[in-house]
Amino acid sequence: MDETGKFQRYRLIIVASVMMALLAPTGWTQLLAQPRMDPVSVVRDDISLDFPQGLNFRLELDSASAVSKADLLFSVGENRTLIQTSAQLADSTDGVIDHFVNMRTLGIPTGLTLSYHWRLQSEAGQIVETPISQTEWFDDRYEWTAYNTEDIVLYAYSGEDDFNDSAAQVGQDALSALQDRFDAPARFEPLRIWLYESQSDMSGALSPNSREWIGGVSYARYSLIAAVVPSGSDYAIQRVIPHEVAHQIIYDATHNPFVHPATWLDEGIAMAVQTVDLEGLDAMVEDAYLDGTLPSVQSMISEFGSDGGSTRLAYASSYSVVMFIEETMGAEMIDGLVAAYADGRAHDDTLMSVLSIDTMELNRLWRESIESQING
Repeated sequence: MDETGKFQRYRLIIVASVMMALLAPTGWTQLLAQPRMDPVSVVRDDISLDFPQGLNFRLELDSASAVSKADLLFSVGENRTLIQTSAQLADSTDGVIDHFVNMRTLGIPTGLTLSYHWRLQSEAGQIVETPISQTEWFDDRYEWTAYNTEDIVLYAYSGEDDFNDSAAQVGQDALSALQDRFDAPARFEPLRIWLYESQSDMSGALSPNSREWIGGVSYARYSLIAAVVPSGSDYAIQRVIPHEVAHQIIYDATHNPFVHPATWLDEGIAMAVQTVDLEGLDAMVEDAYLDGTLPSVQSMISEFGSDGGSTRLAYASSYSVVMFIEETMGAEMIDGLVAAYADGRAHDDTLMSVLSIDTMELNRLWRESIESQING
């Protein structure tokens, strides 16, 4: 933020070709170097986008270089785990290695920075590695502009600067408040939020089996959010952005190698931080109770289904469970559940350690409260 308090903006210029200078042979790291052998030498390293499928990598070698094996290694965002793919040299012409990486098959969403390098083996067994370079994997159908806050980079193509600044600020406010509430660690990378003008626009960036009615999605392990927020819709800002930011902070606060928080807790908290689109949820839950379609707390531990109607009921029910806990036991109990999940405890162990009841008992008490509301 500058001295006037306004956000710094810059035009995002993303080039779908190589994001690096030409490599000189002296810039190579050589492993198992063998004297009296010429190192493998790169003349050109290019990348082109093939959205939404993946990335085309092309490596041009010096004519004197003979390679028997070529591996591309890359990591995504701040994740240091390397993904290794091997080029099919039989499909490449002399001196040129063409390699396509299918990002959809790998399950990697768009909107991320890739850090990559090549590992090459000469026919004589010499191994060399290129320096690490970076490229962008993104939806190149639109011209994006970036809007920055302290912890967020928000991308949009609407051209409505004031509106997008406001959206970024809503995201930042939600992030800061939830970090404080759940004692989430400070972020070491910005949260990327990509805003689309319509569901049809965003659907082109999602996996083919995505729910057609989806309005926002959080890829928390990648610090990435994609959301439908039409320009000028303050309602959409308040409904979608705090909700998806909540998923990111819950992930940050609870991340462990053993267990994820119950979906009812994750979605219930995310619903509770929305400031709009909460009307009618109690009535929906009461109607479901009366007609026998109300889901149990046990059934909402795992991911919800793909049917729009049943999923909407599961969201409303999750919100209802979270509000029941806050109103009858205290909001600090929700905070305690988030902290307990960070320890990697099983679901019932987490509930017992904080609420002194298990999932089955929580379900019974919650349903009794609904019946009491109905009988009023």
